[in-house]
Parts: sequence; C-alpha cells; structure tokens
Amino acid sequence: MTAIYLLPVIVLIVLLVLEALACLMVRWLRKDFQWLITPQDLHPRLDEAKVRRFFEHGADPELGWVRKPNTGGTKKGSSASGITYIINGEGARKNPGFEHLSPVLLAVGDSYTFGRQVSDNQTWPHFVSRELNVNTLNFGVGNYGLDQALLFVKRQLPGKDVKVVIFGVVPETICRVQSYWKHYCEYGNTFAFKPRYTLNGSGRLALQLNPVNTVERFMDYRRYLPHINSMDRFYREKFLKDMLRFPYLYHLIRSAKRNVPLIAMLLHGKMSSDPRINKRPFRKVLERNHRISARLYRDKASLDLMEALVTEGARFVRVNGAQPVLCILPQLQDIQIMRNKGVFYETFLERIRNVADVIDLGPHILELPSTKEYYTDDMWGGHPSVKANQLIGSVVSDAVRHLL
Repeated sequence: MTAIYLLPVIVLIVLLVLEALACLMVRWLRKDFQWLITPQDLHPRLDEAKVRRFFEHGADPELGWVRKPNTGGTKKGSSASGITYIINGEGARKNPGFEHLSPVLLAVGDSYTFGRQVSDNQTWPHFVSRELNVNTLNFGVGNYGLDQALLFVKRQLPGKDVKVVIFGVVPETICRVQSYWKHYCEYGNTFAFKPRYTLNGSGRLALQLNPVNTVERFMDYRRYLPHINSMDRFYREKFLKDMLRFPYLYHLIRSAKRNVPLIAMLLHGKMSSDPRINKRPFRKVLERNHRISARLYRDKASLDLMEALVTEGARFVRVNGAQPVLCILPQLQDIQIMRNKGVFYETFLERIRNVADVIDLGPHILELPSTKEYYTDDMWGGHPSVKANQLIGSVVSDAVRHLL
C-alpha cells in the first residue's frame, strides 16, 4: 500500500521539478530571443524616451509610421561601406539624376520598394527611371502592408500629374493587412500600431483608425488593447497559441511543433560560437511566418479583403487620372516555398487581373539558376540586391511602358 501511495507523490514531484526547470529555461532563453514569447509580452513596457524619439523620427498618427521628409542616413547594407538614403521634402526617396523632371510614376509599398539594402541609385524605382528616362517617386516604407500603401496613395496622389501608380508589395502583405498591432504577428515589434481595413456585412471596406497615435496613447496603450485584440486575428490565432506560460510543460507540448525545435536550436546556439548556428532560430521563425502567409492565400476572408483593397486602390488611382499597377515582389522564403509547392498566391492574382495591371516577379526569379546574387543575407531573411533591383526595374519598365 505504501508503494501505491508513494508513486503518485514521486510522479508529482518529478512533474513539479520538470515544470520549474521548463520555466527557468524559457525565461533564460527569452532574455536573448524576443520571438520566444511569455506572459511578459502581453503588456510589454514601452520606454517613454524611445517612444518620443519614434514620434520625432518616424511615427505617423494616421499610417503608423512613415519616412519623414528631409531625413536620411547611412545603414549597414549589401556593400562594405553601407548604404545611404535621403528622403526629400515630399517624403520620397532621392532619385539621383531624375529629380529635375516632373514625376511620371509613383511607387508605394514596403521595404522591397524602398530598397532597404541598397543606396538611392540602386533601388528598382530608380532603375525604372533609367530605363524609361522618367522621374519615379519612391514612397516605399519598411514593413508597410497594402492597406497602409493605399492610405499613403490617398494622401499623396491628389494634385500630382503622374501617369502610373505602382503598388509594390511582398506576398506577406496578406498578413500585414490583417494586423492591427504588429507585435501580435511579429513578436517584439511593439511600436507598430497601425490602421487596418475590415470588410463589413455587405463586403465593403471599413477603415479602422490607428488607435494608438500619440505619445500619451503609447504610454497608456493597455487601455486600447480590448479593441485591438478584437480586431487583430493574430492575437488569438498566433500570439496566444505560441505563448509559453504556466503550466509550462502543458504549453510546451501544446505548441511543440513550433517551440520545441526553436528551444533546441537556441540551446545549441548557447553552446556554439558558429554564427550560422546562431542564425537558425530566427530563420526558423521566418520560415514559419511565410508558411502562415502562404496558407492565408487559401483563406476566403483573407482573399476577399485583399481583392477589396486592390479594387479600392485601382478605383482611387483612376479617379485621379493615373493607371494602377500591382507588383508582387516575392521574398526569398516565398521562392523556396514556390520551388516545392508552386505559386501559392496564383488564386489571388486570378481574382484581381481584371481590376489592375499585375506584375509578378515570381516566375522571373524562379527561372534563375540561383538566387544567391539576388537576395542580400540580412537578418530579415534577405532583401533584393542591386542585381535583383536591376531585374525588377527591367521587368517593371517593360510592363508599364505602354501606359506612359
């Protein structure tokens, strides 16, 4: 009888010890890896000094963030000397050699349009200017979704006599347009509060304004979380499911597909000085994020929203006397997925081909024997290199030439 009663006690003690070890291990690893999320990430502390700097240099009450006019800098980039960028008085990136011309094309979108890893004279909008001998306004902003690009066009296009507006976005934009606080999709991106569009009962777009758009609201952001959480699908579908919390053993088992390999890689990294090994955990995070975005291209609600955004963008551009073009710029992880499973966003393209002109760089990149020289090796999974931007510029130029 004693042994019968003793066994549950031993099992309980073992479980308590394992639970304590799991808790300590997760907290230890979390210190150096923001993508291993715990309850502290539900309400991360925002440093007021950093918030004020953000508002001085990049925040925008309506759009979330922008490239502010008359700014610039030098960043670590694809060349040893780094990359330089200059933002002009309108908020567009400098276009060396063409700024004396009246703008004919306007490009909006994310960091693939801005040219995060190249200098001003190496972006694809600049190469379009070279090929067509026209001035192209580059209004790309890092981490923008198609929704923010649409709002940016509504702000910038009226009054401009441009002939073509190009929305240049990565396929992952399907996630970005459904995000209200990027932290729930890109863990640790805590300053990225943004507006988003939803579809009402009749299928019409409804703009949800950026709820956290002042320094004061940033410092009191918890007040707005109930509304944000109800409007951001990733809060429940991704963030809460990935969170490791008490009981840690249960949540480790529940999220084993994501978190167990991640923890194993992090532990391996702690025992190694090899930078390739230390990069593996974040690459694992990126790969999963891209699988999620690829899966959303099979989700009707996501496709309906994307189609509505393209339709509204095309309508607004045409009302203002220009022609709309959607340019899909696959990331390196997208290309890897497509090599194995085909073009996962093809259904979306079929739905919008009659709405706007479409340029898909996917087939052009897939036919390359190697992508090594076309994507830079940065921590964000690679951005277009100078060679890639030359290719994009050539493809875009050929596609829009007849619209000028």
